[in-house]
Amino acid sequence: SRTLALVAALNGKLNVIKVLYDNGANLDIPDEDGDTPLFCAAQNGFSEIIRFLVSKNCDVNHRNKTGRTPISAAIGSRNFEIARYFYDHGARLTVVDMEKISLLLLADFLLKDENGNSSLYYFLDGSESLDHSAISELLLDVDEQNLIDLNSQGFGLCHMAAKKDSVKLLRELRDRGWDLSKTTASGETCITLAAKTSGSKALKFLLELSRNKDAMEPELSKSKQEQEKAFRICAELGKIELTDELFSRGVNVNATDEEGNTALMIACQHKQNDFALSLLSRESIPRVDVDVKNQNGFSALHFASKNQLTDCVEKLLSLGAKTDSEMLQFLIDKEIPANGRDEKGNTACMIASYQGHQKSVKLLLEHDRSLGKERNADGSTPALLAAMKGKHEVLQVLAENDCLEANDVDNDGSTILMMAIQSGSVPTVRMLLETGDCNTTAVNNNGIGVQTLATQCRDEAMLELLRQFGIEGQLAEAEATEAQQTPEEQESEEDTDQQQEELEGLDCGVGKPKRHKARFAVDRILKDTTTNDQLTDEE
Repeated sequence: SRTLALVAALNGKLNVIKVLYDNGANLDIPDEDGDTPLFCAAQNGFSEIIRFLVSKNCDVNHRNKTGRTPISAAIGSRNFEIARYFYDHGARLTVVDMEKISLLLLADFLLKDENGNSSLYYFLDGSESLDHSAISELLLDVDEQNLIDLNSQGFGLCHMAAKKDSVKLLRELRDRGWDLSKTTASGETCITLAAKTSGSKALKFLLELSRNKDAMEPELSKSKQEQEKAFRICAELGKIELTDELFSRGVNVNATDEEGNTALMIACQHKQNDFALSLLSRESIPRVDVDVKNQNGFSALHFASKNQLTDCVEKLLSLGAKTDSEMLQFLIDKEIPANGRDEKGNTACMIASYQGHQKSVKLLLEHDRSLGKERNADGSTPALLAAMKGKHEVLQVLAENDCLEANDVDNDGSTILMMAIQSGSVPTVRMLLETGDCNTTAVNNNGIGVQTLATQCRDEAMLELLRQFGIEGQLAEAEATEAQQTPEEQESEEDTDQQQEELEGLDCGVGKPKRHKARFAVDRILKDTTTNDQLTDEE
């Protein structure tokens, strides 16, 4: 009684089925047992045939004489991907065969695989939507709700409903008396999972339930912690529309996670500028604390600045957010030692000088002027480090506090003047030369001196300044020598200098970079660069 199409489906012959279809054959005729070609293909796991037959509108809900459908066949043969495909194409889950066996029992849905996940977990997680009425029928076979853990981590059907933003299923479970406050092994609850979805219906439903202590037993919100966690998740995802609902539940706007991060910090970390601004604009009490710092010492201002959230930074400052110098003053007032060092021997004053934090340097020197004369492992003082980076304002502060020695040198013999010329800071070079104490003939351990650096300089303002202080003769002599070189000699010198640069490398930390003779290599970089300011530190 079997048709050619059914025999082809049993044997996995897709090409035969296609020929039959092209010649007008009916692909949905059952045999004497009521099995259709689609049922037979599902039983044997022939996914390509299944997809072809479904695309030709074969009945995915046809029942054979035992009451089974193609999805029953797929589940019975443990072919879950095919079962999911049937479900996504309209297969009903409420099927009960002649022996009163539902799909839930047929599939052993609650048996866990090697990853601790049940078939039902995969089935629901991979489905685009949850058929809550069908699932409710499946659950009639289970008397105890606690048996429905979809995996070995305590992830239940209620958690899946929250994850899928399915209010209908959550309401069904609530009406059946399910505990929607259960926590998974990883600490997730329905509320926190709902907060992570792209939608907001489930979270609003769950929060509304928590308003009424008599809505369910046990109470959904057994503590404020999960709501505060949901609030921080909303901050990460920028879900502004849920903040009013959370605040109405009494969520603490300044509550922190285990690392000390508030919702404001998290919003700034994840570049959620609008969410952060909405928090900063709140006038309700308590207002957001803009100066909270996490365990690593970072505040919302730090994260907003790092991620260039300009509007947020301006709002934070307008609300009085403490800057680094203000926090530094606080630490000094608390008698925190200011002479601690990092692994390279740098003190806070050295780091502040290197990075150009003028106000911080001033505060530190007012606290202890000797900090301005300390040296790191490279022999660099705060003044040498500031000159290296061209931080003229910092050097002025150091000079005002008698912490600037014009001819001070580091371990390599480089002077502050050399550093200033290298950094291209014309104001600093002018300040040093005007003291009248600078040694313009000094050379470092590599044989490089002020004259060499001046020869390499291509900045017109710097060259004019050096000429004003009598270095024009050396420059003219060096330029004449270079002009006499043949192109081959210049190319040879360029190659030598490039090799020298490659061998020496660069020091990328707060410390002294290597000095190079590679003026031609520098020339090539500058030719491709509009201004010196566009060069990175490494360049």
